[in-house]
Amino acid sequence: MQIIRDPKINELGVSGVYFLVAEEPYRAKTGKMQKTAGVYVGYADNIGDRFYEHCAGRGARLTQVWNDDQIIYRVAMIITGADRTFERKIKRGGHYSEWLSGARCKSLAG
Repeated sequence: MQIIRDPKINELGVSGVYFLVAEEPYRAKTGKMQKTAGVYVGYADNIGDRFYEHCAGRGARLTQVWNDDQIIYRVAMIITGADRTFERKIKRGGHYSEWLSGARCKSLAG
């Protein structure tokens, strides 16, 4: 697996797990609690095509909400060679900021 941080547009035509990061987190009020969502993790065979789908409103529900609220987001990191099983592992574990900061990525280098 290879990690690409802040990928350029020509690096998006790959398969793998990707992290979308919003400039400001979406704040949803659910009862008395307030939840925030500023990172989305997904898998795609072609990340560039999938990012286009997100931007066009045909992606995950979170990115649809970001679009509706005019929240700007970008592809912050790609892990090439990762599969859907790896995506699920990341989603189940949470702590997306640790992945984005590189703290959890060190285990991939070994």
